[in-house]
Amino acid sequence: LIGSEFREDATHLIELAKYKDDAEVLNRIADIKHHNKEVFAHFAFNRTGRRLDADSIFDVQIKRMHEYKRQLLNILKIIAIYNEILENPNADIPKQTFIFGCKAAPGYVMAKKIIITIARQFGSGGREIGERIGKLLGIPVYDKELIKDAAAKGSLNEEVLRITDESAANSLLYTLAMGSNIIGAGAHFDYKMPLNDKLFILQSDIIKEYAEAGSCVIIGRCADYVLSERDDLLKVFIYGDIQHREARIRERYPDIRSSQIIDVISKTDKRRSSYYNFYTGNKWGAHDNYDVAINSSTFGIEKTAEIIAELAKGLLTE
Repeated sequence: LIGSEFREDATHLIELAKYKDDAEVLNRIADIKHHNKEVFAHFAFNRTGRRLDADSIFDVQIKRMHEYKRQLLNILKIIAIYNEILENPNADIPKQTFIFGCKAAPGYVMAKKIIITIARQFGSGGREIGERIGKLLGIPVYDKELIKDAAAKGSLNEEVLRITDESAANSLLYTLAMGSNIIGAGAHFDYKMPLNDKLFILQSDIIKEYAEAGSCVIIGRCADYVLSERDDLLKVFIYGDIQHREARIRERYPDIRSSQIIDVISKTDKRRSSYYNFYTGNKWGAHDNYDVAINSSTFGIEKTAEIIAELAKGLLTE
């Protein structure tokens, strides 16, 4: 229509204005656009298995990935359209397909993945530290969710699993017979398998699913061992001075008598240690099993979380 000069000089595009009311030209342009949409829809289906409606309006955004600015504005537009449809199902809203294409700059932390596993002494504040790390990095934290998800995955009673959680199996002979097959057994159980072993297998599968889904913090459950083959892993052990741990337990669990606190700490640590040692063959708390061991009594809960979050960011920028 206007030659090829516009490729070097965009001012030549003004020459298209003379065709703005030419039905034949406009229809031809529409046909070309629709054909190109069909070609792209076919490409997208082959690459993703998702079918795109070539008769819908394609809203395409291709640029660098950010956790703010234009991508989020476009997402807000999608939410607004969705809410309008809910409020008025008969509204005359044209069919639209939103397509995002993007890549991240090499140093862009939020587009990369980091899995932080936290093993912890009882009373060291490990769970609270994990939750603070999650907020600092904007990533999910998994702790008690593992029990709920394991119960659903294995069709088991959630309350019974809560009692069994992070406890080694009672049937030593059965587990010795299973040996290293325990971690690879999947969610298919021998009916004779101890409940502790069933829970460990279920939680191991779920931990792997969490890690595949994206960056996250996982508390306890031998997660450092379950995910040990991953390259995007930061394994943390949190410990504390007994005086600080005792004070923390006294504050958080007022129903525990002061005379019993030390005994409760000792027994809980022993249970966690036995669980970890039993299922991993490693020693709970041993420095060579972790990337970082940190005393939360020295730094406090907030500073400990900040230190670990900064270490994670450092790994992401390597």
